Amino acid sequence: MKTKTFLLLCLFVGVGMTQVSAQKGMQGNGTLSSWWYEEPWEATLFNDKEEVLDVLTGTVSIHWIDHYENWVLTRSDYQLSGILTSENTGEVFKFKEVGKQTAYSWEPITGFAWFTARAVGDHQSHLMMEFICDFSTMEYTIVKISCPGGKYWDGN
Repeated sequence: MKTKTFLLLCLFVGVGMTQVSAQKGMQGNGTLSSWWYEEPWEATLFNDKEEVLDVLTGTVSIHWIDHYENWVLTRSDYQLSGILTSENTGEVFKFKEVGKQTAYSWEPITGFAWFTARAVGDHQSHLMMEFICDFSTMEYTIVKISCPGGKYWDGN
């Protein structure tokens, strides 16, 4: 009986210590919020000359993660994915975008966002893009665009 009591006591102390150590790091640092939601989406596709090729529309699922230092938001990461349809050709695309937004200040908003997007169509169209957005000017800069096989959609 003494052995069972001792082991049970060790179990409770061990669980209690893990709870204390888990709370130790909660000082407003790290990932403090994360959520999922869905919304209608419109993705404008560009060529390497920054001309609009097409607009994809549909609904995407978004996972948003906020990172803090001393309770101040420093960075937001997001991932979105969904099925979008081409306004020009009707081609259906699997669309995925991953982004990181660094905020230096929120009044006025300064910092930048970096994101990559990938669209793969049901007619073997394939497009990969990388962009940067400067919050102070709200200007987007295309870093890289590639179309594997040199094909975006039929007839292009």
